Amino acid sequence: MSEQAYHYQAEVLEYIQQGHNLMIQAPTGAGKTRAALNPGLLGIRDHPNDFPPRILYGVPMRVLARSFIEEYGKTAREKHWPPELYPTIQTGEQPDDPLFEGRVIFATVDQMLASFLNIPYGLPTRLDNINAGALIGAYLVFDEFHLYPQSEMMLTVLAMLKMLQGISRFIMMSATFSPVFLNEIARVLGAEVIADEPGIRLDLGRFADIARLRTRERTFYAADGALTPQAVLDRIGDANRAICICNTVDRAQALYRGLRDTPGVECRLLHSRFYRQDRREIENWALERFKQRDGSKAILVATQVIEVGLDISSEVMLTECAPAASLIQRAGRCARNVGETGQVHVFQPYDEEGQVNYAPYIDKEEGKEAICHKTWNALASPEFNGQVMGFSEEQQLVKIAHSEADAEFASGLGQRIDGRIEEITRCMSDRDPGWPDALIRKQSTVPMYIHEAPNQDDLLTTKPWRREPFSLSKGQLARLMEQPDESEADFTLQSGTERTLDVLDAPGMRFVTEWQPLREAGDVYRSWQFAAHPLAVSYTPETGLELRPGLIPAPPSPEVKERPWDRLAYRAERYHEHIAGLWWAYTIPLQEEKRFLLPLRTELIYPLHRLCEKYGLDAESGERIMRLALALHDVGKLNEPWQAWCRAWQLCYAQSDYPPTLPINDPYPLAHTDYDSGDPNQRELQRVFKHPPRGNHAVEGAEACVPLIREAIPDDECWQWVALGAMMRHHTPDAKDCGEFHLIPGAYPTIHRAMRLCQLDGMQAYLVQESFKRSGCDVTDAADSIKPSRNEFSLALVYLLFARILRLADQRSGRYLARYDQDIRHYLDSLESEVQA
Repeated sequence: MSEQAYHYQAEVLEYIQQGHNLMIQAPTGAGKTRAALNPGLLGIRDHPNDFPPRILYGVPMRVLARSFIEEYGKTAREKHWPPELYPTIQTGEQPDDPLFEGRVIFATVDQMLASFLNIPYGLPTRLDNINAGALIGAYLVFDEFHLYPQSEMMLTVLAMLKMLQGISRFIMMSATFSPVFLNEIARVLGAEVIADEPGIRLDLGRFADIARLRTRERTFYAADGALTPQAVLDRIGDANRAICICNTVDRAQALYRGLRDTPGVECRLLHSRFYRQDRREIENWALERFKQRDGSKAILVATQVIEVGLDISSEVMLTECAPAASLIQRAGRCARNVGETGQVHVFQPYDEEGQVNYAPYIDKEEGKEAICHKTWNALASPEFNGQVMGFSEEQQLVKIAHSEADAEFASGLGQRIDGRIEEITRCMSDRDPGWPDALIRKQSTVPMYIHEAPNQDDLLTTKPWRREPFSLSKGQLARLMEQPDESEADFTLQSGTERTLDVLDAPGMRFVTEWQPLREAGDVYRSWQFAAHPLAVSYTPETGLELRPGLIPAPPSPEVKERPWDRLAYRAERYHEHIAGLWWAYTIPLQEEKRFLLPLRTELIYPLHRLCEKYGLDAESGERIMRLALALHDVGKLNEPWQAWCRAWQLCYAQSDYPPTLPINDPYPLAHTDYDSGDPNQRELQRVFKHPPRGNHAVEGAEACVPLIREAIPDDECWQWVALGAMMRHHTPDAKDCGEFHLIPGAYPTIHRAMRLCQLDGMQAYLVQESFKRSGCDVTDAADSIKPSRNEFSLALVYLLFARILRLADQRSGRYLARYDQDIRHYLDSLESEVQA
C-alpha cells in the first residue's frame, strides 16, 4: 500500500479520494489491479467511517481470480497487512467466501451479479437474500470489462451500477475499450475517464513512466494456413518459451498430441476440461517453467483460458484469430516484461472440414463473428502485418474491429439500462432459475459427472454438488450420444431428475436426484444434468476430458469439500443467550482460524448512511431498527407449540443416550435444540420422533412485534416495513404468511432481556402481542413495500442490507457463544437484576 505509484495510479487514487467513480483504460501489464485496489485499501484503513467497508473485485474468468488471490495473499502476509484485509476468493471452482464476508474479495462477475439478483450461485434457495447486501455500499471493481457478454453480463453490470449510484463506489477497467464505448458508458454512469487520447504515442501519454511498456516489443504476423504442429515448429526457431492458443478444446488437444513427443521440448496442455487439481498443477508448471532461463524449450498449448490471469511471458505466441480485444489480451502473455521482444503469429481457425470457423465467437447478436473477420482483415493488411504493435497500435486495431458493434451497443444505452433495471427487479422478486441466462451469461453448458452407477452413489443422489462436474454444451453431449457404441458400457449418458421429498419424512433433506439412461441424442435437450459412463469417455491428467472411449476407464468425478450449510449442526441455546451472540456479532470482532470477522455494525454504517442520504431517511432511526430486528427476530419461537416441540425433542435426545447441552428441566425458553444432521443416527432419530409440529416462526414473530415496532419508530412506515421485512425473511426470502400464535407464559422477561442486550428500552417488550389467529395488514404491507420495481427499489435495497446483517448475525451467534462464553455470561448476569426488577 506504500510502494511508489505510477503517475496514472496516483491519478486514480486522487479521483477516488475525491469521491469519483472511474473508467480506466490502460495497457496490459500497466498495473491496473494495483491502481484499483490501493485506493480501496487506503480508504478502509485510513477513513473507515467515510469509505465502503468492503472491496469486491470482479473478474470474468476464475483463473484470474485465483491469480489475484495468490498474489495479494502473499503480499498481505509479507507486508503484515491487518488481518481484516487478508483477501478471500469466491468462484465456482474455489468457493471459499460464499457469503462475501471478507473485506477484500476476488470473485467472478458471475458470482457478484447472481448475488445482487437474489439468485446466488452455490447457495441453497433459502439463502437467496443474504448476499445482495454485500454489494450495497461496497467498493466495486470490474476488471477486463471487454470480456463480459454484452447483452447479458455487461448490460446487467451497468444497470446494477445505476441502481447503486450514490450508494456504492466503482471502477471499470480494460486495456481494450473502443473510444465510443468508453465515453458513452462514462456519460451514462457519470464516471470520470482515465485514458490516453486515441493515437497518442506511449512515450507522450500518461503511461510513459512505466518502464516495461516502453521497453517491451511485440511484432504481429498474419500467418498463412492452419495452426498445426509443423507450423509451430517452423516458427519458434531458437525461442525457449512458446505459447499456442486454440479457440476450441478439441483443436488444442489435437495440436498438443502432435507436439508432445517433439525431442528436446517440454510440452503441456491447458484448457477448461480438467479436474481442478490437475488444472492447478498445469498452471503451476507454467508459472514456474516460464520463469526459467536455462536454455531448455517449453511449449504451452492452451485455449482462451489463459487470456487473463496467468502471469507468464513467452518469446513466441501462435494463436488462432479471435476478436481484437481478446487477441490483445492473449498477446499480453508474450514479451510481457521489461526489455523483452516477441513475435505473435495469428492464424485463421480451420475446422475439421477445412472451413474457417470462428467458434465460439459466433454470437450474431453481438456481432462477434463479424468482429473476427474485421480483426483478421486488419492484421493481414500492411498497417499491422509484420509491424511492431505498441499500445496506440493495439487501440487502433480495436477501433477498426470493434467500433461498429460497440457503437450499436452504445446507441440508446440509457434506455437499455432502464429496461435491464426492470428485468433485475423482476428477477429479485420472482428469482426464477431462468434469469441467469438473460442477465448474466447464456448458460450454454450443463454439468456432466462421470460415474458407472450414479443411482448407487450417495452424493450423486442426495448432494450432486459434492462431486466435481465438467461443463459441456448440450450439443457436445448429443454428439457423444450419436457416436457408434464401441465401449462395453451399459449406458453412455444418464440424466438426473430431482424429486422433492416430504421434509417430515426426511429431515435435513429437500430432494433426491434420480438417474435414468438416455436412449437417443434428442433426450439431451430435455435434461439439465448428466452422468457419463467411465467407459464412454476418457480422461487423463495430461489431456483432460475427451468425449470418446479411452484405453482405460475414466476416473469418477472427485468429491469436493463440504459446504457449511450441507450439514446443519446446532447446540441447545437459551433464547436470551442466542440474542447475546447476535449482539456480540454486531459489535465485537472475531478472529477465526482462517478468517477475521469484523463487527457487523461496521459493515452496516457506511451503506446505511449512503442509502439514507439518497432516499431521505433518518440513519439514526435505521440503526435503532437494526437493533430491534436483532433483539426480536426470533420472538416467533416463544410460541407455545414451538417451545413444546423443543422440550419434547431435548427429552427424546437425552433418552437416546446423547448428552444434552442444557439440563432437561432448564427453565429458560430455547432458541435452538441439540441436533447434528451429519450424524445418521440423529437423522434417523428425528425421522421417527413423533410430536405435533412446531411450525414456522419468522413471520409469526414479525406479526407479534408489530405494536412494539410501531411504538419504537412512530410515524415512519418505511423503517417499520424494513424491520418487519428483515424479521419475517431471516430464514427464507419468500415468507409472508403465518399461523396461529400464543405467547408462552413468562415470555415478557425473556423479550425484556433481549431488548436490553441490544441497548433498547426493555419496558417496550410488553407491547408484544400475546396471541393471534393469522397475520394482519402490516406484515402484508411490509412484504409489498420491500418488493422492488423498475421505478421504486429504494426500500428493497435497504431491506436487503438489513436482511444480510440480521442473517449473518444469526449465523454467527453460536460461534460467538462458543468463543466468548464466559464474557457473554458475565454480560448477561449484569442485566439480570434489572430484568427481575
